[in-house]
Amino acid sequence: GLQADIEAIGQAGAHAAIACTAITVQSSQQVFGFEACAANLVKAQATTVLADLPVSVIKSGMLGTTDNITMLTQLFADAII
Repeated sequence: GLQADIEAIGQAGAHAAIACTAITVQSSQQVFGFEACAANLVKAQATTVLADLPVSVIKSGMLGTTDNITMLTQLFADAII
């Protein structure tokens, strides 16, 4: 998940700034469970990154809940100039 994203983004010469949407219980082969982060926590992470760094690309993975999907959709729509 996040570790693979960070490594791949770094290999592409970019800097990964992460907003964690869920914590997983997983091995290298299988996901055994997860707990989604609350939408307000994900929003706080994302708005902090957007305020701190120039963002050219947004990559999403498992968002965890429909609340996170809805909140991030609105946040990103508002952030696009």
